[in-house]
Amino acid sequence: NVRLIFFGSIVKGNYTIGSSDIDVIIISDRFHDRNLRFFILSKLLERYLESPFEFHLITTKEFEKWYKKFIKEEFVEI
Repeated sequence: NVRLIFFGSIVKGNYTIGSSDIDVIIISDRFHDRNLRFFILSKLLERYLESPFEFHLITTKEFEKWYKKFIKEEFVEI
């Protein structure tokens, strides 16, 4: 089970091409396995190195304890 969330300037409506990044949270409880987390992140970075995406691979607990408080209601879940 995986959740995909966008947050930051792209959601707030103040994204600027060339200077803003696109923040993407990928949530999976399988990311408790740090080796899996870093493997997937390395593959994403290989594929999207020259893109504005900034990936955050986290668990549900990490989202609830930190990210959700930080981004509040300013996110879009796909």
